[in-house]
Amino acid sequence: VQQSLTTPTIAIDCRGCGHSDLGDQDEFTSDALVADVKSVVDSHPLLQKKRFVLVGHSMGGRIAMCYAAKHPEDISALVIED
Repeated sequence: VQQSLTTPTIAIDCRGCGHSDLGDQDEFTSDALVADVKSVVDSHPLLQKKRFVLVGHSMGGRIAMCYAAKHPEDISALVIED
């Protein structure tokens, strides 16, 4: 799907989801997942110093809401789908 979009997109495979390992269960928290997303945002050239639309589905929706609350300066729009 990403290849057919006209706007650049980035899909994050959060820890414990998809192909990513869970890691230490004690570190599987909303705050840790928000920090993971922030790390991607700060290091990815498409996202650095740019506001972006953040989309979250299911648990990703919760993480997206937490991210937007903690880093509102990064977000131009928030889409939650469940």
